[in-house]
Amino acid sequence: MYIFYTYNKCFCELCYFYIITFYYDFIFFFIYGHVYMFRPYII
Repeated sequence: MYIFYTYNKCFCELCYFYIITFYYDFIFFFIYGHVYMFRPYII
């Protein structure tokens, strides 16, 4: 029971990490992607 709980907890944290990473990557691309695509000289 303890092993299953630990595995499930790690799995949920891993999924949460991937969801947060994907979300911030999408927001970063949505905000800065247009700037890099249309105005490459702006850093």
